[in-house]
Amino acid sequence: AVDISETEKEFKIVAECPGMKAEEIQITLEGATMTLTGEKKEETEVRDEKAGTYQCERRFGKFARSFTLPEKVDAKKIAASYKDGVLEVLLPKVPESQPQKIQIAPK
Repeated sequence: AVDISETEKEFKIVAECPGMKAEEIQITLEGATMTLTGEKKEETEVRDEKAGTYQCERRFGKFARSFTLPEKVDAKKIAASYKDGVLEVLLPKVPESQPQKIQIAPK
């Protein structure tokens, strides 16, 4: 699942990547397209000598999500963090695109 939000200063992308490690996720930027990709490889083995059983499970999975960035994103300042299975990507807006308040002078 991916959530995208916008404030006056930035866009924020929050992606759920449960059970993955940060090194299994990649973020690439090509032109105005940012792509999140990841691959999960998990293997577990359980041996019970007394019962004479052996169990081996493998889970593999890939994902990819692409986003077209608006022109007002400052690509040089994009930052990402990952904690507890949640990837957060902050996309700051260029200062010129942020709203400005114009004071009205009394006459």
